[in-house]
Amino acid sequence: MALRFRYGEREFALGDLTVQFLEKDSRRFVVRDRDREGEAWRRLVDRVGFVGNGESMPVVPGEFVALAHDLLSWGWEVEAFGKAARGSSDFRVEVKSGDDFSVTLEYKLLGP
Repeated sequence: MALRFRYGEREFALGDLTVQFLEKDSRRFVVRDRDREGEAWRRLVDRVGFVGNGESMPVVPGEFVALAHDLLSWGWEVEAFGKAARGSSDFRVEVKSGDDFSVTLEYKLLGP
């Protein structure tokens, strides 16, 4: 797992020393919010329980889905193998046919 901070179309690693940059299309000068990035990093470290450099962070395979769920609930974007993960979505389908039968399907969708 790697942590990146996105500003428009640009992404920066935690250790990237870029402080500010120019968005060519909008001709806007952007200053990175290092305080907010640091808070996001601390929240991730608290959740996962390790200290790393943000570039290569091991995640126990069985823990990935729960971690992705938490990150999505915090408003983060999560990618697995280059594909965006979806947030969880509960749905329920109930089908009835008079007095003959009734079928109910409940499903929780989570993951890439």
